Amino acid sequence: MADRAGAEISEVLHARRHDLTARRRGEIAVLIAAAKLRAIEDGLETTAKIFEFTGARATANSVGSDIFWRNLRTHSLHDPAADKKRDVGQYVLLNEVPEPSWST
Repeated sequence: MADRAGAEISEVLHARRHDLTARRRGEIAVLIAAAKLRAIEDGLETTAKIFEFTGARATANSVGSDIFWRNLRTHSLHDPAADKKRDVGQYVLLNEVPEPSWST
């Protein structure tokens, strides 16, 4: 999904500026949102399993594995997953692309 989003962005960046429609921009924004959601959900599930299997000591600073969970969680909060879910849902269910905003 991330590779597809990258290819779509590259295609748009190398095309003429007025070839980019609001619909196309919105479809790319939805694809990026879906890729981010997949990365967040898979990453949080994976790090939770790591902590589950390795125990409480895995969260110690000396081990350093907590930094991956913390970084992923920070990114998911600064670029809200709820906004991404809404955008993807509106596209899938209603065929509506998101309006440009700080999070798209």
